[in-house]
Order: sequence, then C-alpha cells, then structure tokens
Amino acid sequence: MRMKRLICVFAAFVLIAALAACGSDPAGTQDPAESAAEGEAVQVMFATEDLSLEPVTSEELFAGNKVTMINVWATFCGYCIEEMPDLEELSGRLQEKGCGIIGVVGDVEGVNDEEHLQQALEILETTGVTYPNLLPWDHWDAMLPVPGFPTTFFVDSEGNIIGEPAVGARGADDYEALLDEALAAIGE
Repeated sequence: MRMKRLICVFAAFVLIAALAACGSDPAGTQDPAESAAEGEAVQVMFATEDLSLEPVTSEELFAGNKVTMINVWATFCGYCIEEMPDLEELSGRLQEKGCGIIGVVGDVEGVNDEEHLQQALEILETTGVTYPNLLPWDHWDAMLPVPGFPTTFFVDSEGNIIGEPAVGARGADDYEALLDEALAAIGE
C-alpha cells in the first residue's frame, strides 16, 4: 500500500511539473548544453524587430548587460502570461545588477502574422510588461531550443549561453536566484 502511495505521489509530481510549461515541438533542435559539451560555442546572435516593428540586434541588447535573461513565450501559453507581472517586477531589480531581460514571442510568425502580433501586444499591455519583446528571427529555434513555453535562457554580454535553460513558469525570486547563478558562472 505504501509503495502505491509513493508511486501516486511521484506521478502527481511529474504531472504538475509537466503542466508548468505549455507544449512545443523541439524536433530538429539540439540542447545548448549538449552543443557546449561537444565543444561547440553556443552563441545567440540575431537581427530582428521588436513588437513595435523597430529593428533590434543581439549586440545592442546584450552589450550593456553582464547577463541577459531571454524569456521565450507564446500567446497561447497561460503559464507564460501568468509569470509576466513577476518578470516585469524582476526587470527593475535586474537593472540594479547590470543585467536585463527580453522576451521572444515564439508563436508569432513574422511581421505579417498580424493576428498573433496583435495578441502579443494586448498581452503585454494587460500584464504591464515594458521590457523589450521581440519577434522570432530566422532559425531562432536552433539557437534557443524550446521544449515547452516558457523557456528562459541566460546569456553573457556577447550572447554566449550560460548554464541550462529554465523550462516552465517561475516567480521573480526563483528567476533572480537563477540569474545570480549565471552571474557567478561568469565571475561576477
């Protein structure tokens, strides 16, 4: 009887962990940690537009930060939307540490995807998000393999991925602890 209870508790834990992230199709992508283990440098570099359709580059977004959080989210993901007020709160604390945050809306398929672009803008307005949010760029999912939404990556000032991505929604304090780990990993 005790073994059945342990199995049920474990199964419930796995189910809850799986529910903390919305689904994605990672087919054809490689985990950044695997690439690093194989000796390949994993670097995030791009030129894209923000949700106001203004051009932005990775260099300009990352250069002024010791570490930048890249939160990849989707308009259909309730967990992504729920965590956004915490991310906005965290954004101010990150600036004090010389760090930043950006969002990438993983389900907007370019500037012509007006429906998803409008949904994303409405979500940002409703949640009060003011940190930069970007449209995906060509082959973004090869640089940032996302097993589920939201997934958050940490990069240094040159766009090199630091550590493992955080999959699933978290609170501001949890993300700040992960950011502190990333800072420690680069000697800050």
